[in-house]
Amino acid sequence: MNAVFEPSLLFISDDDWFDELKRDAFLEHLLNHLDIMDEYDICRIWWTDELQTILVGDPNMHPWFGGDLRNPLIVTIHQKFYQRTESCFEHESTCEIAPPLVVEYANPIANDSFLKLVHALIELEERFYFCIGLSNKLHTDATFAFYCNCHSHHLQPKILNAAEDWLNFLNAVDQFFPTSIEEFDSNFTKGLELVKRKEFGGSEYRFGFEFSKAFKKSVIHRTTHREAIFTAIVKKLTLTSAESAGSDLHDEFLAKIKEWRMRVTQRPSSTRIHYILEKKKVSFLRYYGEGEHDDGL
Repeated sequence: MNAVFEPSLLFISDDDWFDELKRDAFLEHLLNHLDIMDEYDICRIWWTDELQTILVGDPNMHPWFGGDLRNPLIVTIHQKFYQRTESCFEHESTCEIAPPLVVEYANPIANDSFLKLVHALIELEERFYFCIGLSNKLHTDATFAFYCNCHSHHLQPKILNAAEDWLNFLNAVDQFFPTSIEEFDSNFTKGLELVKRKEFGGSEYRFGFEFSKAFKKSVIHRTTHREAIFTAIVKKLTLTSAESAGSDLHDEFLAKIKEWRMRVTQRPSSTRIHYILEKKKVSFLRYYGEGEHDDGL
């Protein structure tokens, strides 16, 4: 399922462009969407030749005409946007949208071209993510509906008012839980970062961390408690040692083997992770699944 960018996410009026605060808010909102789509390789952006002609045509539309490219941030936006576009045909007529969009940018024809694109998606029965500009943000649980007289069905896309809304459609286990040693470092770290953003408000890590080869081998073939493994590790890395000991991790030092262990799941499964902590760095040693929690003692 691809995304459609609502025109006010891409275009801004001349008056707003020359208002520094409004321009910066517009650019930040657009770049945040592109950054998160790029970071997690979420999907493509539906685009048409007609929209492209309007984008670079006359009147010039900020931030897309040549003079704007003197700003390195806008160069980045151009690059990130065009590397994700995917062509769609243009329906000959527009569809309807409810509620109607606020149209404040320089060339209102862009709104018609956008509605022709969505009309094509109605014809294709193609669902999509709908990324909303600042001028058309909806209240929680509100939505847009697209419909026409020539098709019996209508479309209610998945609404994204802000870039962080993408997190609602991402799953760390499905996308990043590693199944081989070779992919472990890149995928597992991305999964941890996603869980941190979704469940821990983007809290900063208090510790550096690394994973032993034994830890990687103990994890990659697990089919249960995978989400709990991600969550427990992020919790360990974002809490102080005192907070960790008092949490459901139940951190404890195993004097006999000079290792720490923490709980991943509670009884009766009682899965655990062993680790060592030295100079603000956590080295995760091994994961012990169900029936293994006394191993290694």
